[in-house]
Amino acid sequence: MIVAKMKVYRIDEFSFVNKTVPGQKIGLENTFSYNVQYNKTNVCKGKMTVTVKDKENPDSFSLTMVCGALFEIDPTV
Repeated sequence: MIVAKMKVYRIDEFSFVNKTVPGQKIGLENTFSYNVQYNKTNVCKGKMTVTVKDKENPDSFSLTMVCGALFEIDPTV
């Protein structure tokens, strides 16, 4: 089994929009994507993007976060 240890992470982007009016109902939709880049030094870089928005009117309510992290891989464990 390969063990990956997170060494550092950071929030690269964070945006929040809330233009809803009192009493407005929203239906939330969640999406995410994740990408990992490996190299020969047993360190990899991950990037995850998460978006939550109103299905009907994403301009009135949305949240997006992009998070990056570095992982160290120990293939001997």
